[in-house]
Amino acid sequence: LDGGDTWQGSGTALWTNAQDMVDACKLLGVDVMTLHWESTYGADRVKEIEEKDFAGKIDIVAQNVKTTDFEDPVFKPYVIRNINGVPVAIVGQAFPYTPIANPRWQTPDWSFGIRDEDMQQAVDAARAEGAQVVV
Repeated sequence: LDGGDTWQGSGTALWTNAQDMVDACKLLGVDVMTLHWESTYGADRVKEIEEKDFAGKIDIVAQNVKTTDFEDPVFKPYVIRNINGVPVAIVGQAFPYTPIANPRWQTPDWSFGIRDEDMQQAVDAARAEGAQVVV
């Protein structure tokens, strides 16, 4: 699991537009991650990584990232993995203060926030889907 911050912070990550760390995530065997400062690369770059580099390899989950216009989810809220025979749900909670901690132009069409009720709905949905453990 990756709780965020992996792509951002080093000179090489800046110079490669996060590609060095994206490749490292794949080599290290990350299965599921959420976002923290990754959004500083901008919404387009984050989605490009999700759809091209991570497709079929790493899931980005974030129940609290929605579109600003219709509140549609930008990412899956959770995934369920079978770990040693136990269905485990991993619910994503991206950094809720991204729009005020970073320039708004980086994620202009995404809203964040704590979203307690959405979190509970994600937990309930994962349990209804068979998760015995929720992380």
